[in-house]
Amino acid sequence: MIVSYVNVLRLIKISNTFMAIKTLKLSIEGMSCPSCSASVERLVDELEGLVNREVNHAIDSGTFTFDSDKLTEEMLISKINEGHYKAKLPEKTTISIANISPPCPVCHQKGN
Repeated sequence: MIVSYVNVLRLIKISNTFMAIKTLKLSIEGMSCPSCSASVERLVDELEGLVNREVNHAIDSGTFTFDSDKLTEEMLISKINEGHYKAKLPEKTTISIANISPPCPVCHQKGN
């Protein structure tokens, strides 16, 4: 399953300190029930710098918000993979748009 990759970096002021907040959506294979989602959430809850997490077994994905000064994408993926799950960045999809000129509004013939 391909899930869109969201990579947002912004600064949030929390208790007089700034955090570099990043949101990442991962594809997670191996989840089959709500307990699996809860298990992945418990795994990542151990990581310092995690701000929020939402894991959904039904669509094999998870969205994680974290302080990128304390936690990296690789650390997050590695932690999830410690269980019997397989977390990875979603594959990027490319959309090919044909180079077709629209028809002429006067004569309605296709352009070159």
